Amino acid sequence: MRFPDGRRMALNYSGAGDLIGVSQVAIADDRRPDLFDGQVVVPATLVEATEPTTILELSVAGVVGAARTEPAVGWALAKEIARQAGNTQRLMATNVAFSIRARVARHLLNLAVDEDGHTLVKANQQDLADAVGSVREVVSRAISQFIAEGHVVRVGRTLEIVNLGNMLLIARGSAL
Repeated sequence: MRFPDGRRMALNYSGAGDLIGVSQVAIADDRRPDLFDGQVVVPATLVEATEPTTILELSVAGVVGAARTEPAVGWALAKEIARQAGNTQRLMATNVAFSIRARVARHLLNLAVDEDGHTLVKANQQDLADAVGSVREVVSRAISQFIAEGHVVRVGRTLEIVNLGNMLLIARGSAL
């Protein structure tokens, strides 16, 4: 999500096989411009790839047509919209209720990829700060704490999560 003042916040992390923008398909017929600061704004999905990605783009008209004529397609879309809405609600609640430490841990876990048995995060501190709705300096302190406590090590410009269990506990708001 991008705010008018330029700040950003991650509302969802998608992986292989995930659908992006499905809620926009559901309201395709009802889409009407909204006014924001006197400008017409049409809702859109802002997507940023954090690693090399292959995307299959589907026609909105084709998906809407299939949803109208094939109940299984409509039901699958409804379930996916509900799943994404629940995830977004949980993420926003976490961003409001949890400490910066927990939020940074959660985002590190969401961005982590397994490479040869190592859990690696290739994100810079500004991107993490944007994702958690904070500033780079605060995220830097949280990462420094994770390193000092032995949960994470720095390997060049990459972070490696070496204590996955503790990072999961921290991300869930447990005090360690």
